[in-house]
Amino acid sequence: MEEDLETLFEILSNKIRRRILELISEQPRYLFELSKEFKGRVTQPAILKHLKKLEDEGYIESFEVISDINKLPRRYYRLKKSIFLSLCLGDSIHRISAFSLTSEVKPSFGKDVIQILTEGRKELTKIRCCNSLEEKLKRSADLLARIDRGIKLLEESQSYLLWLKREVLREIKETAGDLAILEGSRSNKMNRKSL
Repeated sequence: MEEDLETLFEILSNKIRRRILELISEQPRYLFELSKEFKGRVTQPAILKHLKKLEDEGYIESFEVISDINKLPRRYYRLKKSIFLSLCLGDSIHRISAFSLTSEVKPSFGKDVIQILTEGRKELTKIRCCNSLEEKLKRSADLLARIDRGIKLLEESQSYLLWLKREVLREIKETAGDLAILEGSRSNKMNRKSL
């Protein structure tokens, strides 16, 4: 699914919001944890303002957990969407796209894309050697259309692979959390036995 680039660039244009996104991409965080990361350079009200903007735009979400320390609810923030952003600026080329990471698109490469990857330079040489302007334009248009299809497939593939990586890392974190809980309960049982 293609993302709204204007909103995405507005979100990413702010260094504080980029850092907040980076921090909560690692794990959910609550306000005090975030403010500690900024080491007093950014106030909690300013961080809250950025969190609200990110939440209003649908990039993060919040949830409450009862604190172990004082039994009061603590608001955590986590990413709501994962996005793949592709940006290419160069001589005669401009391409910007952003996709939500998804498991729904599993692109497959046809022989057309493989051919462009393996024989693209040969195709370019053939275009350069064309004597007829009409033939040169026809070959160029055909190759450009195939290149565009290939780029789209590669971006979709990268988006899918990033989704898959995120899911594997989530599984590892959940397993590590389960092991920590299991180790904690074993430790508590042993402490009770020694009493």
